[in-house]
Amino acid sequence: MKITGKQVVSAVKQSGGIDPNWRPAQQKAMEKYLEKDLADALSNLLDQPASAELILAAQLKHVETFVGCGALRKILTAAFPNDKLISQRIATAETQMKKLAGQMSLALADFDDLLKQNGLQERDYLMTMNLKPGTANKILQRQMTIGELLIDQPRVILDIRFS
Repeated sequence: MKITGKQVVSAVKQSGGIDPNWRPAQQKAMEKYLEKDLADALSNLLDQPASAELILAAQLKHVETFVGCGALRKILTAAFPNDKLISQRIATAETQMKKLAGQMSLALADFDDLLKQNGLQERDYLMTMNLKPGTANKILQRQMTIGELLIDQPRVILDIRFS
């Protein structure tokens, strides 16, 4: 299944990931990020069968790309055009996102060991992701790709909750 950037934008809008009350420039910046930058960054993962480890890899790609391509900066600048402290706020947000990417990268490097050390199975990890009913089973049975997950539940990849 070929996933397009336009499909990603549509799925994110339907999931509430782009608030219709956002400023038009903010919406446009997010749409550009999703359609071009994120789609390009995830291109080698989209056709792969989803697994907890590949979902984490997709989340990491999202975080790295969001900061690296300047989308975070553009979206925050568009959201707060008159904020005199916006440069400081952006720098803080970028630092936090880079720290998060570092933590995710470490977790990904030893993913199987991390699960074992915490007494978790892949199913347990998937249950922390607020998946729709039945999605975890599809993932465990390798009946869903990362691209299909991105279209069906984009916020699983885009809304990062990692500690």
